[in-house]
This record gives sequence, structure tokens and C-alpha cells, in this order.
Amino acid sequence: MHVMLGFISIQIFDNVKVIPLLASISLLVLTYFITFEITKKRFAGIVAFVILLSSGVFLHYDTGITYPHFWIVFYLFSLYLIYKKWPVSHVSFIVSILT
Repeated sequence: MHVMLGFISIQIFDNVKVIPLLASISLLVLTYFITFEITKKRFAGIVAFVILLSSGVFLHYDTGITYPHFWIVFYLFSLYLIYKKWPVSHVSFIVSILT
């Protein structure tokens, strides 16, 4: 799946790093929202966002096609959907397994 998204990124944007960058941004946003949903505190969401943003592993692989963030994004999205809309959360979880 990540190879296909890399190919699409090259075809559309003529750069392999655009779609992985969008996945990294999505990962940061989902980290904030899922932390906020669990704790009900915006400060905890901001702290989780900053910790992920300052993580060495995240900074090293944030726009690389070799480490796909897509499965993490879909998995966190399925966890977020468990809090918001339980019946549709399984779709995102299955997509995370496929990626």
C-alpha cells in the first residue's frame, strides 16, 4: 500500500515525499485528538503532539517513504472512531491491517 501511495505521490506531485508528509501531519493531528478524547484536556493533547513532534524517530522518518506512517494513521483513526462512532471504526482498522 505504501509503495502505491509513493507512486501516486510521484505521479501527482512529482515528489515522493508529499503523501508521506501528509500522513505525518495526519499522525500529529490524530495524536492530539485521541489524547484529547481520552483525557478530556487540551493541554494533554498538546503535550502528546509536542512529544511526538520532538521524537527523534518521528523526525527521522517523517517524510520518508521507507517507513510508512499510513498504518499508524489508520490504526489511530480507528481508535478515535471507537470514541466517536463505534459502528464504523472497524473499516479503518481493517485498512490499517492491509497497509
